[in-house]
Amino acid sequence: MNSMNLMDVLLFQDRNELIKLLKDEDVVACNINSKRELVEMLYPMLVNLDHVTDRYNRLTNDAKKMALTLCYDQNSLLSKEELNGFVPHLKESSFLEMLEELTANGFLFTYINRNYLVPSQVKKELRRTIKMRIKEETLILPNDPNGQSEITIVNDLFVLIDYLVEKPLSLTKAGVLYKKDFQEIMKQFSYKEVLPKEQWRFGYGRRFAQYPDRFSLIYDYCFHKGWIVENDSTLTATKRVEELYEMRLPELVKSIVTYWHKLYRRAFPTVGLLYELLLDSLNEEEGLEVEFLVSFLSPFVKEYYFDTKEDMIIKRFLNMLIYLDIVKKIENSVFVGVTVGPSMKYLKKL
Repeated sequence: MNSMNLMDVLLFQDRNELIKLLKDEDVVACNINSKRELVEMLYPMLVNLDHVTDRYNRLTNDAKKMALTLCYDQNSLLSKEELNGFVPHLKESSFLEMLEELTANGFLFTYINRNYLVPSQVKKELRRTIKMRIKEETLILPNDPNGQSEITIVNDLFVLIDYLVEKPLSLTKAGVLYKKDFQEIMKQFSYKEVLPKEQWRFGYGRRFAQYPDRFSLIYDYCFHKGWIVENDSTLTATKRVEELYEMRLPELVKSIVTYWHKLYRRAFPTVGLLYELLLDSLNEEEGLEVEFLVSFLSPFVKEYYFDTKEDMIIKRFLNMLIYLDIVKKIENSVFVGVTVGPSMKYLKKL
């Protein structure tokens, strides 16, 4: 079901709800006893980019996160319980205040059977608002014909699988690879990682505690798909690995990215939102500074135990996008940032 049209949504509203959306000066200029006049005055106001930007900037951080999340959500109608699922950390009183804030500012409307929705035109203008803000910080980069074109996460996934098809590996009592075997695999990987030394590593996957960030994602993904199995202190590839050999590249890339979102979202609930924002805003031959992204995205992120907001954005988001080849890192004497990577063409919505 597509997003509802704003005109239909306004016509559905009670007259008193429409009056709440008017500015004080508009109430004087409008016949508030006429629903038709109310709708005619409200419609152009609610889809005006300057109005949307102004109202959005006034929202609290939680309301901003909710408004943007709903802009990228594919569901047209959501119940109050489903909306609450986006912000489970909020107390009921704070959640209800946030709903009131969003409805009072014209970002959220009640509809049939007490469900809620964001009209399609409001979604469009709010996304434009965010894209324009990001565009202000976008740098134009020279074309790099010799830039990275390989999707290394896919190459390295095949390295791991092919290695195990040829030679099952012994596991320690803790069920992890021996250091020498891990190092042998790393010699064939595009990204060279070392085993983590941090005492506290949790929240981002089944084997995140034992393996470095990128390798643990590849390992956990393959285990999740049933392509590798830990049996009797041995790590082996299974017959189900034939599924991998039959997958097309776009399908495999999308599958890995979807798995990353699911794996990280308990510790990082807004990872999907940040991902949509960046994909919606970054184009070929454009770059964004890491410093700006940390500042801009911080209001949408919460700390997770030992991970600060900056850690969440750099380690758990930007670095993972680099590992997934969705963005490429650019670094020189005056600029540290990211630009479009080779995976993005399979992910960006048309």
